[in-house]
Amino acid sequence: MILIHPPAAKPGEPPAGIARLSGALKSAGVEHEVIDAGLESLLYRLGRSGTAAAPGGRRVSVPDHLAALRSGAGYRSIDHYRRIVGDLNRILAAACGGKTARWDMAEYRHERFSPTDSLSLCGAAEHPELLPFYSYYRESLMPRLKRHDPRIIGISLNFLSQAPGAFALAGMIRRELPGVRILMGGGLITSWMCRYPLPALFRGLVDSFTAGPGEEDVLREAGAEAQAEDAVPDYTGFPTADYLSPVPVLPYAASDGCYWRRCAFCPEKTEDARYRARAAETVIDQVTNGSAAVHAGLIHFLDAAMPPVILAALSRTRPPAPWYGYARFEEHLLDFDRCRALKLNGCRMLKLGLESGSQRVLDAMQKGIDLERASAILENLRRAGIPTYVYVLFGTPSEREEDAGMTMDFITRHADAVTFLNAAIFNLPAESDEAAGLETFPLSRDDLSLYCGFHHPHGWDRGKIRHFLDRVWKRDPVIRAILNRTPTTFTSNHAPFFVR
Repeated sequence: MILIHPPAAKPGEPPAGIARLSGALKSAGVEHEVIDAGLESLLYRLGRSGTAAAPGGRRVSVPDHLAALRSGAGYRSIDHYRRIVGDLNRILAAACGGKTARWDMAEYRHERFSPTDSLSLCGAAEHPELLPFYSYYRESLMPRLKRHDPRIIGISLNFLSQAPGAFALAGMIRRELPGVRILMGGGLITSWMCRYPLPALFRGLVDSFTAGPGEEDVLREAGAEAQAEDAVPDYTGFPTADYLSPVPVLPYAASDGCYWRRCAFCPEKTEDARYRARAAETVIDQVTNGSAAVHAGLIHFLDAAMPPVILAALSRTRPPAPWYGYARFEEHLLDFDRCRALKLNGCRMLKLGLESGSQRVLDAMQKGIDLERASAILENLRRAGIPTYVYVLFGTPSEREEDAGMTMDFITRHADAVTFLNAAIFNLPAESDEAAGLETFPLSRDDLSLYCGFHHPHGWDRGKIRHFLDRVWKRDPVIRAILNRTPTTFTSNHAPFFVR
């Protein structure tokens, strides 16, 4: 069996999905291989560039740029970093050969091959030569697959940016290795399977789709019995030194699903995702063993929200490498001593979903966030020396323009505690219960869309929000200073490398 992570996705760390499956297969004694085709296709394309022209007549050495991102040299200043990332993104964009497609180190888009349209994805399977990954598939990946002669190939599809490349690969495998059984799973497949008849839409191309974590299905396909306990994610099959981060990164999920699971428009509710947290002792043991196996210099907790019991354990126990993850504005962070203990035990950064600076909007979204408590937590983290990556969201149905101004005011008042910042515009999940109370409309004719448009009850539509973000939000000197130090492309994945 071969497990493949398709292009395109951020190449800063190994893919957690197939590492988890690899651990299950390894514990069951199933011979297999893992391939990060996202990383390999990017390096294949950049490796053919050598040197390239850059704005201002500069000549760019691609090997030097890659080496800088794999060492501390690329992170000596945010301006230097932005130039390196921008140069590499421009080289990848040139590989697309026109304006119909966009490829950078974070995503891939093609006007012809929409990631939310089944006919477009079937078109990518039929015409893989139209994608920039084709030469890598043809010259590197397919020969390797033929040499291994696998019985089963699993493709892990987690992001929309991976969909065209995943189906193009499936089409090539189907034609050149007709006896191979093709499986598809991953986060995006899970979301689609809750809504759409994937087996019927892709009959003859993909043999089986699987939703959720996937270990049981993959083990069953391999003819092995499911394990009674969680297998340890196995990253030893990945080329750790090739990823574009200055230290090896160990991605790890201490839980499945989200323990809060009450937010309006939450996909966890729509998809009926089960929440399950691993025991704190298990988490500490697994990140310790995993860090030793790959010589990790940073641990990335992938949880939708790190469970309080895990944060409590991390305040008592120091893992073998610094770590960061996503946390809610919960009561346990109101304890300064605990925040300080997290810092002393290796917390490099916490990601926090504030969403809004309006209490009315937060209550309408059922976020469970109290702004006074959020203020106190940010101050605790600042005093403890823990940098923050704060997320805000504009355009939810309950928000008015004045609420957006309150969010801006909250961020500026707490600017000394907000290290990095991400602002997004709300997308309405098409299948959410809350969508039934809004006047909605389709965003396109695509048959796999996860979102729909809606007429905002208060007239706070996307056009007005974009105007606010461009003309008010980004022009505020305090907010602009935070945005200017926030890494581009890799965003929160590289943010920990800019804090000391």
